[in-house]
Amino acid sequence: MRLSSSQRQFLLQATQRYASKIELAKDYLESRSLSVEEASIFHLGVVDEPLPGHEPYKGRLAIPYITPSGVVDIRFRGMHGEDPKYLGLVGSKTTMFNTQACFVADN
Repeated sequence: MRLSSSQRQFLLQATQRYASKIELAKDYLESRSLSVEEASIFHLGVVDEPLPGHEPYKGRLAIPYITPSGVVDIRFRGMHGEDPKYLGLVGSKTTMFNTQACFVADN
């Protein structure tokens, strides 16, 4: 699905808002051997105050999919045993997270 510039802007805004609340996931992240600082590298966040249309994702970990062209998708993971574990935006297809890492040489 090709995103319009307004859709891309909305995803960027959502990513920034949710990333600002990553501290709310501190206990969950620590249970997964991740720090808040490590999660911040990937702009992970928490949906505390959902943007319009994101109400079903409140309380979930927001996982943005970022490519060289910007944020192209956000997936949402339950942190407290919710079912389903992962939710995605309507119309988006599931892809592998952080594919850019496959193309970066480790120095």
